[in-house]
Amino acid sequence: MTGRIRIEIDRIVLHGTEPVDRERLGASVEAELARLLRGGPLHGGEGASRRGGTRAAATPATAPDPAADPTAAVASRIARAAYDRVTRP
Repeated sequence: MTGRIRIEIDRIVLHGTEPVDRERLGASVEAELARLLRGGPLHGGEGASRRGGTRAAATPATAPDPAADPTAAVASRIARAAYDRVTRP
């Protein structure tokens, strides 16, 4: 059975960081969160069981190098926090 999850993030507030391109940050968060959800227990990926899944880390990703791409690094951390919240038992 395939279900759908809709996650809506109204606003992201960043304190103590450099200004970032909003559209790029939003797109990066969306892409990373989708990747995590596709590979995690909610979608039958790593850590899923026949009884509805277990909490497990999603497919590990290489964290972006903050020096090379600070926006992608911030987006990755935001997406991971949202993913951890959604998959919390």
